[in-house]
Amino acid sequence: MQDRTSESTPASTLALTLGMLRESSRLVGRTLDLARTEIDGNIRALIGLLALLGTIVVLLVAAFFVFLDAMVKALAVLIGSEVVAALVVASPFLVAAGLLAALGLRRIARATRIVPPKVRGQAALATGS
Repeated sequence: MQDRTSESTPASTLALTLGMLRESSRLVGRTLDLARTEIDGNIRALIGLLALLGTIVVLLVAAFFVFLDAMVKALAVLIGSEVVAALVVASPFLVAAGLLAALGLRRIARATRIVPPKVRGQAALATGS
């Protein structure tokens, strides 16, 4: 007596293969839909966080300027001159700007060193041109 489970007909194998392919494609489609939904949610959350971060930066800058204005007004009341108070408040920023400008100019000069004509002439003689 032969075991019928060991026998497989081409039609049943084809049907099983087609069913497996159909089910796997359905599962892949559902997985891709879930991934798309997850990615969309993550992108929306990131955009919201970036908008919030931008708002925080704008508010911090505005608060800084309001604080500087309040310092100028308070010193103007103490000193009696708003111009002098503004110079006192602005002086650390002017010093910092001057230092950064000096550092920047030094880096530019170092990066764009101009070769003196005497050295250029010696280089031309050495190469024979």
